[in-house]
Amino acid sequence: MRETSLLLERYFYPKISIQADPKYSPSGTPLLAEIGVNTQFKKVSEAERKWAVTIRIRTSAKEYPVPYKIDLSAVGYFRIAPNYPEAEMEKLIRIGGPTVLYSSARELILTISSRGPWGPVFIPSMSFLETPKETQQPKGKKPEED
Repeated sequence: MRETSLLLERYFYPKISIQADPKYSPSGTPLLAEIGVNTQFKKVSEAERKWAVTIRIRTSAKEYPVPYKIDLSAVGYFRIAPNYPEAEMEKLIRIGGPTVLYSSARELILTISSRGPWGPVFIPSMSFLETPKETQQPKGKKPEED
C-alpha cells in the first residue's frame, strides 16, 4: 500500500439541508428521486499545488413526494504531492477531489437521515471519471466558507 498523491488538507459543509417531507408515505415510492451533483475547481496556489474543490448535491422530485429533500454543499482543500506529474494534476483533482467529498457527504446524509422520521437514506455511489455538470468559479471569488 502506498500514500495517495492527492492530500486532503481540510473540508467543511457551508450548506446542509436535509428536510423530511411530511407528504411522503412509505408505500413503495422510491426513496430518492434524481440526484444532481455540480462541481467547481479552483487552483489556490500554483507553487504549493493547492486546489479548492466544491460539490453540491441536490435531490429533486416533481411527480411524487420523497422522504427527504437534500441540498448540501461541501468544500475541500487539497494539495497534490510534489512528485506527481504536473501534466496529470488537473485530471487527478477533477476525479479524486469530488470522489473524496462525495463519499464524506454520502455518510453525512446517511447519519442525519437515520434520525429522521423516514429512516436512513443511502444515496448511490458515483464515479467522477467523467465529471458531472461543472460550473466555473468566478474570478476573484473564494469557494463558500463557513
